[in-house]
Amino acid sequence: MVKGHGAERGLLPWGVPLQGRQSKTEGYMAHIRLNRFNHLVATSLFLALIIAMPAYARNARRRKAVVSKQVTRASWYGKSFQGRPMASGGIFNPHHLTAAHPTIHLGSKVKVTELRSGRSVVVQITDRGPFLPGRGIDLSYAAARQLGIVRRGVARVRLELLDHELPAPKAPVVTACSWPMSSWLPQAIAE
Repeated sequence: MVKGHGAERGLLPWGVPLQGRQSKTEGYMAHIRLNRFNHLVATSLFLALIIAMPAYARNARRRKAVVSKQVTRASWYGKSFQGRPMASGGIFNPHHLTAAHPTIHLGSKVKVTELRSGRSVVVQITDRGPFLPGRGIDLSYAAARQLGIVRRGVARVRLELLDHELPAPKAPVVTACSWPMSSWLPQAIAE
């Protein structure tokens, strides 16, 4: 028997009484069970964090991709897409001031300024695109008409993100134990 272990006095190794039990092996076995339980909880927490971190990192990468000011080429799309679903979940209407952008958050407001004429319009990002190389934003027909680029089809524009107050992604919340404490744990530890 190991001296100072506490089991010979009816105590767990850290000095918690064994609820009236005086056997030498019960204190030792309770200690082993508790270590297994602690190991199980620690392993569960570790695995939950490993599983949750890629999603958290993916959101952080997307957030970094959003630029508040950008000069790019704009095109427009109209009646041939009317009634089709958008990435935001709504239905496309070419007469609304909307746009498609590959990285700006859906629902964001963007001021689009045509560089040649200086005209500008505020649009809401409701879709993803454009999918052609060299294009940075697809405007609805109404937005293109206000900028005066319907005939040309493509124009150089400056984009300014208007709403910067987007909430930062939150770290995942992991709980250590969501089940009732087992009856084999001593009363002092369970409380």
